[in-house]
Amino acid sequence: MTTQSLLTTHELEEINKQIASSLDEPSLQTLKINAENLVKSQVAEKALKIGDSVPDFTLKNSRDKDFNFYDLLAKS
Repeated sequence: MTTQSLLTTHELEEINKQIASSLDEPSLQTLKINAENLVKSQVAEKALKIGDSVPDFTLKNSRDKDFNFYDLLAKS
């Protein structure tokens, strides 16, 4: 992996153990399948990396008003 990991392999293994012990088998299988699909989609490789610039984007709030990232950043 070329990007900096936020969690160590050991930390991820511990999280996996905790999740596995708290789920029933069908739920665990569903989680595994969905995790495999995420890996296959290469979504992590497309995500922003530490040091990348954030692209501008606009979202609507609960009152249907647009909020633009760069505009909000300029105000702070």
